[in-house]
Amino acid sequence: MRVLLILSIIFAFLNAEDVIKQFNRTKINFGHVEPILTVATIPNSRQALSGNSDGIIKLWNINNGKLIHLFKGHKDSVNSISVTSDSKYLLSGSSDNTVKLWSIKSAKLLHTFKGHKNAVNSVKVTSDNKYILSGSSDNTLKLWDIKTGRVIHTFKGHSDRVNAVDITPNDRFVLSGSSDKTLKVWDIKSGKLIKTLCKNRESVYSIAITPNGKYVLIGVGGVLMKMDINSGKLLHTFYNASVYISSIAITPNGKYVLSGGVEDSDHGILELWNLKNGKEIQTTSVPITTIDYMFSDLIQDISITSDGKYILTGGVEDANIYTGVSDLNGTLELWKLEL
Repeated sequence: MRVLLILSIIFAFLNAEDVIKQFNRTKINFGHVEPILTVATIPNSRQALSGNSDGIIKLWNINNGKLIHLFKGHKDSVNSISVTSDSKYLLSGSSDNTVKLWSIKSAKLLHTFKGHKNAVNSVKVTSDNKYILSGSSDNTLKLWDIKTGRVIHTFKGHSDRVNAVDITPNDRFVLSGSSDKTLKVWDIKSGKLIKTLCKNRESVYSIAITPNGKYVLIGVGGVLMKMDINSGKLLHTFYNASVYISSIAITPNGKYVLSGGVEDSDHGILELWNLKNGKEIQTTSVPITTIDYMFSDLIQDISITSDGKYILTGGVEDANIYTGVSDLNGTLELWKLEL
């Protein structure tokens, strides 16, 4: 289900010959074979993680593309991964309805958090590394104590699956985007709903909070919006060419935002925006192989390294959005971001 959902909104993009200056593909070969649903770079390191449709997580050296560890334990696809700020631990959310905590150094499974009744689509960890936030297809969010595994709060209020979650840098508020077409703000201490920022015409599939904690970027269908979290005011609508936005990533300095999406049935698109004024800085759009709605090189997720110099993208090749994933190859690529 998770794969079908993602494939229905995902974008494809970029051949090496067509890459503009801002997005230079490195020549690292990761040799991935399984469809990748989520990626994460590890802060202050040259390592990165990928979560696969087969339930396996892989740790990579992004200098040379070599595989370091395999994390095995999930019984279904890994939909989301998050890394603690000290770079010691990995959190993973899966279609097996669980969240798992791992040691990155040893690849040892430390704890399995059980409580969701459907797939876990998004996971985040608080900046103090004490709590885990998860969003699920059971329409709820849960806040977990990372040490005890106990559920602190179950956030109820969405009427459809929760696709994306994020936490403000001060660990005070939780934001969630859902297929009920809303973005909600919650108090992390009490678990109470504070406000619904917007009611949209389409599902909210991706969100990202700026480093200063004041604003949130929202991907709604093919529209990217910037909103003030406190006032709920819409500050910018980024007029991109995407039909769908699959992933949003903000540079560590908070100045720029990357959005990826499908431009149309023949093109994938990646766009770079000035976060302050909403102006587009650069767009790259290249044709992809299309035969009867068959897409090549679908990008599922984006992660930016903590130094802001590289972009990691993960996805699949030869994906059919109607029949789902079968006999597909994963794509994991590293791009140099030159600003």
